Amino acid sequence: MNAPRVRLRHRFFYALFPPPPLAAEIAQRFAVEGVRMIRADRLHVTIDLSEDFADYPDGVVQGLIAAGSQVDVPPFALTFDSVVDTPYTMSLRPEVPDPAMQALHDAIVAARVNAGVEGREGYAFTPHMTLAYRRGLAGVRSIPPVGLTVDRFVLVHSLIGQGRYDEIGCWPSRVR
Repeated sequence: MNAPRVRLRHRFFYALFPPPPLAAEIAQRFAVEGVRMIRADRLHVTIDLSEDFADYPDGVVQGLIAAGSQVDVPPFALTFDSVVDTPYTMSLRPEVPDPAMQALHDAIVAARVNAGVEGREGYAFTPHMTLAYRRGLAGVRSIPPVGLTVDRFVLVHSLIGQGRYDEIGCWPSRVR
């Protein structure tokens, strides 16, 4: 007899969200007729994420908040200059890896590990902003740059299947 399947309801991730005017501009600029586009208020760049949980994991959340408060990075500019289509998604990506973005990711991961919180098994950090879920051919095309000033990062609680993101932590970059 099979054990009942546990419904995973909670996911946590560190992310960058573009300011609302830029998010609206991105959503409009890259809209494709007949494709399930991501709403402007949900456009983001995932920096690091947790496993999924059935119950709200208070200890994990406290560890993630503590980790976020330990990260100290200066503001930087992130540029997306390509659209990457996979068989299932369309996303904005930088054509060349961004060292400042990688440094932010590395600092968050180090702080998370130091706080004793595990990240998602198998997660590979590839900075991108998913624009749509769709079926189609894979491809890459260069675009006029889309710039984002990274002056903060947030910790998000995603309620899986509800289409809801709740911000539970926000840390501004510090000018050095």
